[in-house]
Amino acid sequence: MLLNKDPVVTAPELADAVGVTQQAAHKKLQGLKERGLVRSKEAGSSAVVWWVTEAGRDAYAESDT
Repeated sequence: MLLNKDPVVTAPELADAVGVTQQAAHKKLQGLKERGLVRSKEAGSSAVVWWVTEAGRDAYAESDT
């Protein structure tokens, strides 16, 4: 998600980008949300957008060292 040019992503977009099913992407995003690493918001009648939180950015930076 951090490499995406847009500030938000949908589960289907993420699934396509990493080559998994939409269900797998959504499950992973839910787990990251529970850990406070991403947040989500409904955007329209059926779309949900996701973005990385500051805690998620910090965790990524720490894992990259």
